[in-house]
Amino acid sequence: MRKEAAIIGLLVGLCVLLFIGAKVAIYTGVVSEYQLNDWLCVPPTFEAFAERWWTLVSYGFYHLKWEHLLGNMLLLCLVGQAFTQLFSVRELLRTYLCGLLFGGAAFLIVSNYAPAFTGGSILLGASAAVMSLLVYIALCKPTYQVYLLRFRLRVVYLVLAIVLYDIFTLKADVGGKIAHFGGIFGGAISVISGQWLVVSSQKQEVRSEKSEARSQKREVSSEQSDTSKLKVQSSKLLYERLLEKVAASGYMSLTDKEKKFLFEASRGEGDI
Repeated sequence: MRKEAAIIGLLVGLCVLLFIGAKVAIYTGVVSEYQLNDWLCVPPTFEAFAERWWTLVSYGFYHLKWEHLLGNMLLLCLVGQAFTQLFSVRELLRTYLCGLLFGGAAFLIVSNYAPAFTGGSILLGASAAVMSLLVYIALCKPTYQVYLLRFRLRVVYLVLAIVLYDIFTLKADVGGKIAHFGGIFGGAISVISGQWLVVSSQKQEVRSEKSEARSQKREVSSEQSDTSKLKVQSSKLLYERLLEKVAASGYMSLTDKEKKFLFEASRGEGDI
């Protein structure tokens, strides 16, 4: 649990440090706000994105207004705490990254093919990634409940309420709402990819077990074959010695056991 909490703390810390660093750099004149936006936010065109491809991740850690930062960090802490109680660090990081990538990609696609909706705006903030974490919980644990003020609410209904709110307030921040929808899709993709990884791992284990069983079977068969060969060689050697004994001392010099062996060997019933 400490490890999971540390990851949430790291994500929050990165956002807060980048916010403080950006404000200090702007106020001291090291860099302008426009330049920071240009370097860190998802641009509205494919041409600009091709030059600044890293913005598909960096935008999720960058906030300009403290209210925006505070709201996203509170949500990240609340949703992240619930997530870490249910899932692993690997799932957390995979889902967070999926939310960032698909949220940014959704904004970029709409900005290019329907620029009238976004009006040439840029994208920043961690809300798409947080949304993907919430959706992951809702899809994997649909009966899981969270506290909302004094009420317990299923996380599925919370996601539905956020989606409806985004739809009805779409005009207020089209780019951000589109990123939220991308984050929802990213959370679903993370669930599907996680299930695929589990199934692939199970199949690999089954294949490994079958391969090991076949290998052991071949080893046993090889040992049995070697034993059989040694037995045949031993029988041939004994047969030859008995023939030499008969030639030297006569058939009557053989013991009853030797006579029986020689008789069966001559009829093809032995191991030679």
